[in-house]
Amino acid sequence: MTAVTDRAAWGLRLRQVLAITRLELRKCFRGRRLIGITLLNLAPVAILALIHFVPEEIAARKFTPTRLAEMYAVMFTIYLLRVGVFFTSAALSIQLFRTEVLEKTFHYYLLAPVRREVVMAGKFVAACMASAVICGTAVIASYFVLFSMLGDGLGKYMFSGPGSGHLVAYLGVTVLGCVGYGAVLALFDQLWKNPIIPALVLFGWESVLFLLPPFLKLTSVLFYLESLLPYRPPVGPLAILADPPSTMVSVVGMFAFAGLVLILAGWRASRMEIVYSTD
Repeated sequence: MTAVTDRAAWGLRLRQVLAITRLELRKCFRGRRLIGITLLNLAPVAILALIHFVPEEIAARKFTPTRLAEMYAVMFTIYLLRVGVFFTSAALSIQLFRTEVLEKTFHYYLLAPVRREVVMAGKFVAACMASAVICGTAVIASYFVLFSMLGDGLGKYMFSGPGSGHLVAYLGVTVLGCVGYGAVLALFDQLWKNPIIPALVLFGWESVLFLLPPFLKLTSVLFYLESLLPYRPPVGPLAILADPPSTMVSVVGMFAFAGLVLILAGWRASRMEIVYSTD
């Protein structure tokens, strides 16, 4: 009897999480905030499109498949992953958590017959899904804009070469980045009234990853994400090298880390008190 009751309770919570996720997804894809996030992620598409103005004879000589793969890896690592994924996750996380407190709409969830941990999980899933869609769209668009320089050779590169496999790998890293950063930033929203400052500190920490000693690299989300890239660009002479973790460790570890952080965030949310006179 107890087992049946437990299954029913978990089934109810799952349905509540899905319902909250659907509701929060609507918030993610509307409003002026979405314009800024979209422009941030699509900026590389406009920049890469400028390559098409290079004369054909120069492009045919300079932009080989290998060279284009190296160019995309650098652009993805430096901008799409470090800037696009991070700030998209930050913007959506702040929008769905702290902004609702400031706009005095979060109390509607508190009045509903649903646990705060469930609300937290629904908002987190919505933020991860929305950021993955936005950032993933930018990855696909920028990838094809750049590799369309191959002309008729694009199809051969995608289906007979490593093109499609590399694109899937980049999309997978993007999704994992949205999960990892989304979990950390969701926790920040529960710990601080102004999560922007700790988010910027985290961004600075991730930005100097190449200078960190190996044991500190293990505390970085970016360290695990970069180990999954199909091509890792050079890091420069000042970088401190460390053995990258295996694919299994990176993928399973990222989800386990996100789950642990989300549990902490849910625990903090269950004890959160909102006083609108001071927020």
